[in-house]
Amino acid sequence: MIWEPIKEKLDMQVLLSLYMDRRQEELSREMAIEVPCLMSISYNGVSVTSYYPRNPENARFQALLNNMGAKRSDGMYSLSTEEFSRGFRDFVQQLVKIKSVVLGTHHIADGVTNLSFRFHSSDKKEVSNLLMDSAETLDYIKINYFGRTIGVKHPYHTGLRGFEMQILSLNTIPPVSELSQQSNPMGNDWRREVRYRNTDGTLDCIYYLDGNPSNTGSFDVIDAGEHIYRCVTENDMMLYMWNAGETRGLYHSRSFQSLSGGRFDIELVFPSSLNYDMISTVNSVKKRFPDWEINVESLTPLNGDTFNPQGRN
Repeated sequence: MIWEPIKEKLDMQVLLSLYMDRRQEELSREMAIEVPCLMSISYNGVSVTSYYPRNPENARFQALLNNMGAKRSDGMYSLSTEEFSRGFRDFVQQLVKIKSVVLGTHHIADGVTNLSFRFHSSDKKEVSNLLMDSAETLDYIKINYFGRTIGVKHPYHTGLRGFEMQILSLNTIPPVSELSQQSNPMGNDWRREVRYRNTDGTLDCIYYLDGNPSNTGSFDVIDAGEHIYRCVTENDMMLYMWNAGETRGLYHSRSFQSLSGGRFDIELVFPSSLNYDMISTVNSVKKRFPDWEINVESLTPLNGDTFNPQGRN
């Protein structure tokens, strides 16, 4: 697994409850459901897509979702919004400006929105200041945990009832042009995770190296001793994969990726109910980028005890 050697490199974690969208939060309370969300962030705004389980026996539930503009796919309903409770949009945009922050699980349950993120302890003061200021700018916020990283066996497992997850591992051989310094300012031997879903056409990533970067370029040093860096780059294949998935209403979190020996590996986590949509998306990418030699390495269940977002057994 790409993530295993680096899972505790970002040594701090925060678990929050806050208000994002009162309409959806009240629905979660009324229907006693847990709803995973996927957030997209740009310079100009924030959008969130929520993924609801299909319940063919509950006509009222389906009617409510239809009235809210939800889209139906084979496995679930998806509902996108750009209208949020007071202060939520600004809070999120300020949060991702902190260079080591990586957004984690995000879901609605019991009348609130729950959001987790990890970061490096060198940014502890900046994160603390933002959380304290948010008490004035948000309608509601509760800090459930602020401390050393806990329970991270795989940080993209939702841990939610009714959403069995799978992890898809792909291996590719990128074209030579993708191995240039311009495309890889951190060199050609690294592991990375995407900090958040960026809709500006770039990848904002945390890189983990075994030594110093082999190239010179524009990047932020998170921890020189641990060889942790933040860098913004581009990858047309990865961006196409995300966009193609979103067109199908596909939920998947940001991914872990690695480059070593000219081989580019990708790990994606998604609900098993969307298996067909994920495979269709990968097939679309494979046809669009034949020179990447994309192949499936493995597709396996991501067990419910793999990630415990509350640190409980």
